[in-house]
This record gives sequence, structure tokens and C-alpha cells, in this order.
Amino acid sequence: MIQYVSKEFPRSPKDLSGFRIFAALQHRTLGDFTDQLLFAASVSEMFQGARLDVYFRPDRPFKAEILSLAPQVSSIWPTLHGMPIDLFDIAGRRPIAGPDEWIKSGCDSPDLLLTPSMCKREKLGYFNPVARFRIPERDRWESELEKAAGSRCFCVLHYREEGYTYSLAGQIRNIEASDVEPVVDLLLARGVQVIRVGHPGMTPLREREGYVDLSAAPLMLQACAISRARFFMEISPSGPYAIANGFGVPMARCNALITAGPATPESIVLMRPVLDPAGKAVTGSVPENYSNLEDFLVKHAGHTIGRNSIDQIEAAADELIDVTKYITGWRPQPDAGPPPSSRQQFTWPIPELLRHRVAF
Repeated sequence: MIQYVSKEFPRSPKDLSGFRIFAALQHRTLGDFTDQLLFAASVSEMFQGARLDVYFRPDRPFKAEILSLAPQVSSIWPTLHGMPIDLFDIAGRRPIAGPDEWIKSGCDSPDLLLTPSMCKREKLGYFNPVARFRIPERDRWESELEKAAGSRCFCVLHYREEGYTYSLAGQIRNIEASDVEPVVDLLLARGVQVIRVGHPGMTPLREREGYVDLSAAPLMLQACAISRARFFMEISPSGPYAIANGFGVPMARCNALITAGPATPESIVLMRPVLDPAGKAVTGSVPENYSNLEDFLVKHAGHTIGRNSIDQIEAAADELIDVTKYITGWRPQPDAGPPPSSRQQFTWPIPELLRHRVAF
């Protein structure tokens, strides 16, 4: 027998007569899962008084914490056993009936069912702005952040390296810590404090004034740092960038393999260079308009991918420093989300829209 557990968040109850949305968030990685949540939350923001209920597999320890960042979510339905589509059968003599709370909350009869294939990061640019996350127990985590990093302006730094529990072997995105040291130096030289986030076991970087390492800190403290950052600096693509999207923090995604990602117009995606079989860089665009360079390599034998130069990364950092010069301390956090949308409707399909700049 499949059992379902519903967790009602301690937030203001929403009118069950309003627009009801049920989202199946089935991705496993931190970035993909957070992107899906942000998409669903952004759809719910289009309707005043909407109710957003979420299904997910609790197969990663971070998922429940990521969900707690979204005040748009009314209830969550975690199960490792899967959810049969028959739970949405509302006809007589239905073969499977969910628990009473499932029916009373209207989860069995949503006005809109969001599938994983609908909740794509490439479509986040359609929402202007995207939904905003909130840090639960914000005072607690901001107090911890101030103890660790003070109250100065800072950027958050992240990159992918070996050792992450849920990383696939031989990940093309991994980068060496030695390649990150000069990036920390150039940011500090420009007067921007650096806070590194990541996973326990990351290679230590050289200690220096203005550098703070939170890679082994609780996820919620890292999320709090991201929410207050002047900008997010990513040296190789990895999941925490998606948390920055939820707080409206502009970013530079360096050594990127895909053109999508940021949900703020001030952001930059700096693509890795593609090298033809002769070793010559293919510049100016992703070859044949591929938005995913890994897909391109599969279909084009002999091509390889290089790395961004330190000069390119420095230029991206300088651009972000310039567009965020109005941030002189911690990034302000509004007490409420974006103003209610006047759309009150959802039309499908919606376009894949990139509002940020893509550089090669």
C-alpha cells in the first residue's frame, strides 16, 4: 500500500476556491530541482490567491530545505514510492483515493497540473520578474552570517569540483581549486569580499583577508549568504546558481555549457570555447545554434571544449561589479514578494526567453 505524507507549511491559508496548481517536481539535482520549483512558484504568482501543492521524491537531503524557501508553496507530498496518475481521478468508483487531506485540500482536482517537462529553466525568462524565495528563520541565519562574514558587501563564489556525493564520475564541469585562486584575488583587489559556498570536502583555498569559506556550513546558511550577496560568481556551472535566481541576485556563469540559467537581465553567461578538430576556436556563437555544448560534442566527433581565460572571467567580474555598484552592504531583502500579477491567466506554450547576456 502506498502511503502519502502531506506537510502543511505554517503559512497563511489560501482560499481553496482560488486557482489550484499541482506541480510534479521530479528532478534530482540541486539546480534542476530548484529551477523547477522556481518555475512553479512563478506560475502561482500569476494568480492572486493561488494554491500551489508540490509532489517530490525525498531522495536528496536538500530537497525539503529548498522547498522551504518558497512561500508560494501550500503543501508538499513527498514519497519514495511514486505517485500514480490515478490520484487525479475524480470520477465515481475511482480505483485509488488519496488520504482525506489530499481530497480536502483539492490536490485531486487542480486547475493546472505542471509536469516536469513544463518546468524548464529556459522558460524562466517569460516571468518578469520570477517569483522570490524567502529564508525561513531569517533572523537566525542572518545572525550566523554576520558572525561568519561581518556586515560588509560581498559576492558569493561557487564552482564544481570532484568529491560531491551526487556528482557523476568524470564530470566535464569539474574544475581545479588552483584555477579559482586568481579569481578570489582579483575580486578582493576590487574591494569585494568573497564568500565561497559548496559542499563539505571541497579543497581548501588559501586563507586571506576578505575571504570566507562556508562550503561546509548548513545549506540554509549558504542560501542566506546567496540572498544577501551583491552578485553570484560561478567559475564552473553547478546547482547553487539556481538559489541566486530565487532571490533576484545577478550572476556570472563562467565556463558555461548551456546558454540558459540566469533569471535576471544583469546576468552574464560566459560559454566555454568550442575547438574544431584542428584546435581552432569556433567563436561568435554556439556552433549550429546548439544551446548545450555537451550535446554538440556527442554529434560532432573531433571537436573539444576549452576553458574561459582568466581575462574573460575578470571582464565578467568587472561587468557585474559595475552593474551592482548601488549595493554598498548586504543586498536589501524586501518584506514581500513581487507585486501580484495582473495576468490572472496562463497560456501554453510559453516561449523560451533569455533575458541575460550570453558571451563567447
